[in-house]
Amino acid sequence: MVPAVVTQSNASAGGDIVAGNKTIHHNYPVVASRIEALMLGLAKEIETKQEVQGIIDSLQFYFKQIAPDGVAGLEAKLNHAGRGGEIYIAYEKKELFVKLLDKYSLYESAQKIFAYLLAKVEHEFNFAVHPQVTYCDALQINQLISAKIVEPIVAECGVGPLDVNHNVAMGMVYWLAEQCFVRWH
Repeated sequence: MVPAVVTQSNASAGGDIVAGNKTIHHNYPVVASRIEALMLGLAKEIETKQEVQGIIDSLQFYFKQIAPDGVAGLEAKLNHAGRGGEIYIAYEKKELFVKLLDKYSLYESAQKIFAYLLAKVEHEFNFAVHPQVTYCDALQINQLISAKIVEPIVAECGVGPLDVNHNVAMGMVYWLAEQCFVRWH
C-alpha cells in the first residue's frame, strides 16, 4: 500500500506553515546589569583619571561604627560567637577589601559599586544568615555565607577593574562586622 500524499497547497494559517522544525532567532539588545554598567563607567573614569573629592552618602553610611549590642569590632564579634580561631584570616581578608576600597575610592562608579555590594552583603547576612545562627553550626553558617553572599558577588563582580574574588567578598563581610553591621551571635 502506498502512503497518502499530504499537501499544504491550500492551507491558511495567518503565519508560517512549516512541515518540520522552524528556528526563530530574536536579536534583542543586551542590557547591561547595574554592576556591568558601573564597571564600564569605572573603566572610563580610570582611563580619563576622572576622580571625585568626597564619598557618596550611600557608601559613607558604612563608615560609622555603632555597636547596639555592646560587642564592638571584628575580633570581639568573632570571639563572642565562638569563632575566635578565624581572627587571623578574617583580618587578612578584611585587609584585602580595605586595600581595594582605598585604591578605587576616588572614582564615583567604584563608590557606587562598593555601596551596592556592602548593602547587598549587609542585607543577605542580616536577613538570610543571621536568623540561622542559633539553629546552625559554624560550617552551615559558612555555607550560607558562601551561597548567599560570596558566590553571588564573585559572579557579579569577578570581572572588570575591581576583579572581586572570594577572599575580597568575604573581606566585605568581615569589614561590615568590624563596622558593626553584621554579627555571628
